[in-house]
Amino acid sequence: MRRSAGMPGLALLAVVLGCGDPAAPNIPDLSDGSLHLFGVLAADADFHVISVNQTDGRPITRLDAVLSEVAPDGSETTVAQATPIEGQGTGYEMVFEAAVAPGHRYRVTVTAPGRPVASAVTTIPADFAIDYIDARGDPPGAAGLEARWTPSAGAFRYIVTVRAEPDCVTTPGVCEDFGEPWAGVTAATSIDTVVPATAIPPDRTQGIEVAVYAVNREMFEYFTTGVGGPFTVQPKQNVQGGHGVVGAWVRRVRTIRR
Repeated sequence: MRRSAGMPGLALLAVVLGCGDPAAPNIPDLSDGSLHLFGVLAADADFHVISVNQTDGRPITRLDAVLSEVAPDGSETTVAQATPIEGQGTGYEMVFEAAVAPGHRYRVTVTAPGRPVASAVTTIPADFAIDYIDARGDPPGAAGLEARWTPSAGAFRYIVTVRAEPDCVTTPGVCEDFGEPWAGVTAATSIDTVVPATAIPPDRTQGIEVAVYAVNREMFEYFTTGVGGPFTVQPKQNVQGGHGVVGAWVRRVRTIRR
């Protein structure tokens, strides 16, 4: 199984986009037996991971999860079933081995004995394409990065990330702990910026990977709402019968060499 300079309020999202794994969610401490879900349905991926946690301190003894496609008339067709998990843990990862299509709507349903059924419906943003990139300077983007892409219906925001491609062959060890990519956000279908040197060190960067994520509203608002601290306010969520979020995005990538 395979598993900007960041903008304020997007630090957690930048971590998700940078490492490819779900960031640790803020899980409420409750006593109603409800489950907390967190996951991203990514177009073109061949598997999807849904993190499931308890919110009451009691062990989860079994988990079953189903991914279904929701038709325009509301009917549902099973797309995949995760392998059931049994044990005495507090959190697990349920994996759906299936593809999801841009523009389609899906439901994730998770069940556990003695707990409310938790489910979430989300729509994958429509497909789009990067149609122009101008990465100026050395390394690329150091003197300016301009990119344009076609609109994605259903995208609430676009997240643009720039990841350095270090020279791992001639400079051993460079790839280890290279740091986080730069990330920026826009509601437009273009970006014009300068990539900070901290993200693309001149002596270590052989090229850059520019990725544009068309992110749906559920995913974006989960990361940019809510308040932590002693007066915690949970972020906007879309899980019924539980807590958390199941969102979606479409990712398109270009690589630019020096």
